[in-house]
Amino acid sequence: MVRKTIVMVIAVTAVIAFVVSVFFTSLPRGGEIPELVIHLDQDKCNRCGMLISDVRFAAAMFVEGELDFRKYDDIGCMLAEYITLDKDMIMEVIVHDYVSGEAVKVEEAWFVVAPRDKLVTPMGYGVAAFKNLEDAEQVAGEYGGEVMKWEGLVDKARHILGEAIPHA
Repeated sequence: MVRKTIVMVIAVTAVIAFVVSVFFTSLPRGGEIPELVIHLDQDKCNRCGMLISDVRFAAAMFVEGELDFRKYDDIGCMLAEYITLDKDMIMEVIVHDYVSGEAVKVEEAWFVVAPRDKLVTPMGYGVAAFKNLEDAEQVAGEYGGEVMKWEGLVDKARHILGEAIPHA
């Protein structure tokens, strides 16, 4: 009887140890960024709570210490949070190409900022991202917009976002 109890305790302990080790090895380690997966019409915007339904305007940001990307339905929603965070904590920011829907790191993307009534985005910020400069220039021409890199977009954030963010 004692022997069965000891065997049972060892077996339960082994199962618990296995489950705990699987859980902790599946978590991102320091500096490790998980794969971005956006489930259209299921994932909600981290800022406004709307469902992400159009990948062309979707954006994501991975912040140190978190387990998954923060996801956004509009580049403007992501930008509003980005400018309020400590930049040392932001490990990766991803947008999606307006033409193909392909994920692009912000450092590699081109952005078009156009009048909100011309380039209609989910939350009305009028910002789209592009993998190729030529595509960005074409869309900017069509909608009367301006082409810029990420740094320029961040510099213009308060103008783009208007009163949607608190003033520092």
